[in-house]
Amino acid sequence: MAVDREGVRLPRLRPVEVARRGVVFGLLGVVPLVLVTASISDHSDREEFLAVFSALAIFGALFLVTGAGFWWLSKEDIRRLRDWSTIITQADSVTIIGPIFLRSGCVSSFSGLLLSGCTTSWTPRLTTAGCTSRTRFVLDGPGHGKSPLPQGRGLTRVR
Repeated sequence: MAVDREGVRLPRLRPVEVARRGVVFGLLGVVPLVLVTASISDHSDREEFLAVFSALAIFGALFLVTGAGFWWLSKEDIRRLRDWSTIITQADSVTIIGPIFLRSGCVSSFSGLLLSGCTTSWTPRLTTAGCTSRTRFVLDGPGHGKSPLPQGRGLTRVR
């Protein structure tokens, strides 16, 4: 790889390439999260897990805007993380932070957006097949508030 007179690797980074790589990493990062989600058996726990990780989209948007701002501030002097040794002044660190924030913002926002779609479409729902319209289930036992059935524990069928 070629270097310029300051020792910075050429060619310089471009925002489209950094964003494209961030989107690909974000899409690939969803795969292990979906596998973990499939291993969670309780529906409400699964929804809570997906909701927490879909909050990544908010942080991703903040990182994306911050990275774009740092990129704009450094104009044409954009450097890779491996060019850290070429930084002379403290203000030169902006040239490395812009691409890092932009890529992490793309990864976080795309994986968060995809997981927020999972909470509504990919999670299986508990069906009430075979239950009549008058049948309902309540949780009884300690820790479940005021239960209509004081005896027993767990899921109880009430008519």
